[in-house]
Amino acid sequence: MKMLMKPPSILAITALLLWIVCISQSADEEEWLHDNIQGLSENDGFGPVVHPCFNTTKNQTVTTPEGQKILCLVPSEDDLVKDLEALGGFNRRYTAVTKEQVDMYFEDPFKTDSKPIEWESKFTGKRRRSIHENEERSASDETLERKKRSVSVGVQKCEKKATRTSENFYQLCDECWYITQLPPNKFPRYINEKICGTTGASLMDICAGNTGFCIQKEIIQDLLIQTNQYEKIPSPDPQYSVVYKQVWKPFSQKIRSCCQCQSFTP
Repeated sequence: MKMLMKPPSILAITALLLWIVCISQSADEEEWLHDNIQGLSENDGFGPVVHPCFNTTKNQTVTTPEGQKILCLVPSEDDLVKDLEALGGFNRRYTAVTKEQVDMYFEDPFKTDSKPIEWESKFTGKRRRSIHENEERSASDETLERKKRSVSVGVQKCEKKATRTSENFYQLCDECWYITQLPPNKFPRYINEKICGTTGASLMDICAGNTGFCIQKEIIQDLLIQTNQYEKIPSPDPQYSVVYKQVWKPFSQKIRSCCQCQSFTP
């Protein structure tokens, strides 16, 4: 006897098939998100959704599950330098972008004659030319010397407590010239510091005839830090309808500047 399937059964099977298709598509999307933008938590300011450019470290194209191509851009080094200069935060004596800049511009903080001499001579003629020639020769020699050196990260040199300084005073605390490399999410990455001892720790050394402690002092410099935020910008390429650029924001970076002896008695 031939059995006929009732209409409700057909509807139930159809609904089941649609549910299976939806689950399969959802699984595919979840797998794509896991493989391409794993760990996304930031958004574009419009709710708790993942951003396709999350964790971008270089200019690249990202394809969404819907097949849309999105261009993700990161600021160039020149872009970041311009942003930093606009903040007044790019001081070559204290910050450097590359090791080459460290070698060229970072100076020994123990030197007392690090500032360039600005000639305001009233001499004229041959005497003035001689002064200028000597000045240019001296500057050229100093530049050559900087090019020859290759500074590494960490302790560069130290001045021990009780040693005589160039001004004929005595050093009250152990101090070291220290070059720090910041993590990749900060710009610039190199800072020039003067720290207490070899670690920069305060209250670890007694000074002033056992009446005080060596305290690490700091200055504040505005640098830039990478965020997981992205701003939509006009497309530089017709093949991309959507373009996002990574946002870097200012932050206050402490730069250790000296080790100061402070007495705990009047």
